[in-house]
Amino acid sequence: MFTEESYILGDRNITEIELNESNITKTPVKNFAKENQTGMNKKSDTWFLRFTVFIGMLTWFVGGAKIVWTSPSLIKLKSSDLEINPLGRPITNSEISLLFGIPGMVSLPGSIIFPKLADILGRKKCIQVIGFMKLISLLGLAFSNNIELIILFSTLFSISFIGTLGVLPMYITEICEDHNRAKYGCILSLCIPLGQLYAYVLGPLFLIRDYTLVIAAPLLPFIFLFFSVPESPVYLLNKGSHEKCKLALKKLRSNKTDSELEVDYLNMSQSLAPTGESKFKVLKVFTKKEGRCGLLLSLLAMVVQSFGGGGTLLPLLAPIYENADSKLSGDTIAIIVETVGIASLILTVFIIERVGRRPLLIISAVGSGVPLIFIGLFFYFQQIGSYLAQQFHWVPLTSILIYFFMFCLGLASIPFTMVSLFFTIELRSTGTAIVMTLSCLLLTVFQSAFPILNETVGTHWCMWIFSILSFVGAILMYFFLPETTGKSVEEIQKILLEC
Repeated sequence: MFTEESYILGDRNITEIELNESNITKTPVKNFAKENQTGMNKKSDTWFLRFTVFIGMLTWFVGGAKIVWTSPSLIKLKSSDLEINPLGRPITNSEISLLFGIPGMVSLPGSIIFPKLADILGRKKCIQVIGFMKLISLLGLAFSNNIELIILFSTLFSISFIGTLGVLPMYITEICEDHNRAKYGCILSLCIPLGQLYAYVLGPLFLIRDYTLVIAAPLLPFIFLFFSVPESPVYLLNKGSHEKCKLALKKLRSNKTDSELEVDYLNMSQSLAPTGESKFKVLKVFTKKEGRCGLLLSLLAMVVQSFGGGGTLLPLLAPIYENADSKLSGDTIAIIVETVGIASLILTVFIIERVGRRPLLIISAVGSGVPLIFIGLFFYFQQIGSYLAQQFHWVPLTSILIYFFMFCLGLASIPFTMVSLFFTIELRSTGTAIVMTLSCLLLTVFQSAFPILNETVGTHWCMWIFSILSFVGAILMYFFLPETTGKSVEEIQKILLEC
């Protein structure tokens, strides 16, 4: 595998001849690889790596836009104006609940199917399939004129989007290195709020059909350009395609020498060597200690994200604040809120390596819970007709801005990037599938129950419930969640064994 070139280990050189001698154990070679990975083998990112990540992120960008499609669309669907409402009548609360509940529940198999499909077809081909599904579903949604079709195509999109949430982070984890993985993970998470802002800005300007087509537009460059990116080198190596793995590494890390690429290849080979193939990976997730701990810790981060309420409040932000007697429209508030969230995520990209994932998640959970208390108080005073609601009309906007700034500082982005890190390549697709299925199920319950709960107990109690759950989540993460920033998958597995 190695060439005649020499490789540096500390102050001495190791040649191919020395590596083949029987008295050389695996341990010094492993140390040699690790030392080179953190030393001479750490280089800046290539333009092709950035291009690959960017093109793949377009699927998340469109997914983010579709998440909040309901926010501006519900205002039109509730209208009696036949020119802007394709249903020809106002949508009912029960239909709104079904619009959130059915796609969420029916699409749950997507979180199982697509990560496993990524093991069969490959990460790249699986992402391409997901992109085509998203395009088809959005085209169908654009021309739907009854609630049944809207729910049908929303469900098809949800199936593909849930698949993206599991497969794309897996792909980016495997094409990146330890020193840039956290950065690209945060940038990936930034795509969802950017897509949401894109949807919020355009939603009030177009009819639902044109609005949906505009949301689908970024998928066109993805479909044409993603063919040019390589398959995950980790996946190729795990399937025994050694030469294709080396070619993929050379494309993604073209600024490295052949010697440095051999070191990367060696590190990758060593990380895969102990795992092997197994037909009982689901059982291994539960029978192996690191599998169980990785599953629980991944779920903890994802569940606290749902507890925080962002995934529920964003799609309903405009309708909620239409009733807040604010001087600004619900759509305008949604745009302002999303802009603040994006600023927070950009800040996260720059500080995550210094602060760490765990502290940011805890700060984010506590910081999200506090403003929700004041939002709940405002809606309570409004419901009882108190003069305080008029006196403090600025509270809803100020509090929701603080809330989304704090939510996006950690909870909105970091949990997605942590799921793949808690599992080895052997268990990654299976573990990711389980985590995404359970977390999406929880989010679906929150989203489908919110319109009914909001009508039954009031918006104020909904906000207070999210606040209490945020504080509970912060406590759980403080006691149980380990720090993973800057650590390799191998180092994280050692942490899990000590849990």
